[in-house]
Amino acid sequence: MWKVYRYAEADIYDLEGFVIYEKGTWYPIGEYDNIDVAAAIVKHEIYLDNCVCQDGDPVPKLKIESALE
Repeated sequence: MWKVYRYAEADIYDLEGFVIYEKGTWYPIGEYDNIDVAAAIVKHEIYLDNCVCQDGDPVPKLKIESALE
């Protein structure tokens, strides 16, 4: 099992306006059985960021952690 996380550069809110992930924390994107799938998710997240980024936007921080027992 592999877990993918993204770093919150700013507070992330739900639709009702409550903070669900605070700035400066790592939040989970998902859990995957295969490291190749987890790497593909990270690659896709980077691609999506490249599609919408503006000059001065922070570089996205992503990480994969092993949850093998």
